[in-house]
Amino acid sequence: MTDELPHGDRAPAPARADWADVARRVRDVTEHGQRFRGPSSQAVMLATTVLASALAIGVAGGDDGGPVAVTIVLGVSSVVVALVGWLLARSSRTLLPLNVWSTTGTPTSDLGPVERRSLNRQVMGRVPIEPEVADLVRALVARKRRVNRASFLSVAAMLLMIAALGTAAGTLLLAVGAPVFLVVFLAVVTAYETRRDDRVLAAADAAADSTAAGTA
Repeated sequence: MTDELPHGDRAPAPARADWADVARRVRDVTEHGQRFRGPSSQAVMLATTVLASALAIGVAGGDDGGPVAVTIVLGVSSVVVALVGWLLARSSRTLLPLNVWSTTGTPTSDLGPVERRSLNRQVMGRVPIEPEVADLVRALVARKRRVNRASFLSVAAMLLMIAALGTAAGTLLLAVGAPVFLVVFLAVVTAYETRRDDRVLAAADAAADSTAAGTA
């Protein structure tokens, strides 16, 4: 059996009070962090940079290795950046689960699959935003942006780690080419998502304003 959206793309919405409660829970998770079981992605990245840096320095110290000093600088830098990212994420309660299925108390868990699908389409800007979920859409966009900021230092540590491994192996393509490609790719994706989120937030504000004007 498959879920079908009645009346085209629109799903039957819960009562406005239910949407407001979900928005409140999303903001609470954004402020206080998501509870989950298992290691965080920041902690795993820290452990990975330590192991990769040790491997890179060992390879660079061999007869066929690359520049040892550069490898050490890149390797240590990756560990320091990953450590700072983990510490900041702990202090700001923005640790991200390595396994997304290990989270507990997901704010949108009370929504059915049809409502969740409709909500996701609105957050992605694929369908017009319904006035009753405008506040929830804004909360979800704010949470997504905070999650993206929380993963920034882990991504930077990964790029430094790749550069260290490439330098140790004496491979210019891996040492320079791969990090540059990833930086450009992430910059393009980030710019696209930022513009889309701005459009979604503007649409959510317009939908909320239309509701306020209608009740005034």
